[in-house]
Amino acid sequence: MHAELGFDNFDPPSEDLLLECVHCGLCLQACPTYRTLGLEADSPRGRLYLMNEVLHGRTALTKEFVDHMNRCLLCRACESACPAGVKYGTLMEAVRGQIRRRFRQSALEHLTRYVVFKLYFLNSEGLRFFSAFRASTRRPSCRQQPDEQG
Repeated sequence: MHAELGFDNFDPPSEDLLLECVHCGLCLQACPTYRTLGLEADSPRGRLYLMNEVLHGRTALTKEFVDHMNRCLLCRACESACPAGVKYGTLMEAVRGQIRRRFRQSALEHLTRYVVFKLYFLNSEGLRFFSAFRASTRRPSCRQQPDEQG
């Protein structure tokens, strides 16, 4: 399969939403894939950059691009860390729609995603782990604690 430049015209990621990112990097430590892999392209900021490159036809929708997008867990922890309020999940949903229309998953990839979703996220232990993980990645409150020495 050859790679195509740009997204198709059906529900591409919004350029306006992409431009909301100020590239500050506060999302990096909130992202589990970035914390694990340490690759900029596997961070929210990196994925937004890649989306913008494809949107403007500067790079192709390649298997490598798809791999970076598919590594996102869509936990949206980056959204709560983002001071600009970037709607990262909305952008990822649009990109994943583009990917589904243009890249076929092998039967093994499809089965793996289905089994992981069913066995992990739909059972109570998986949901408890995911909830605890999201809670541990939230930023601390900006409120100052009263000084105990008074």
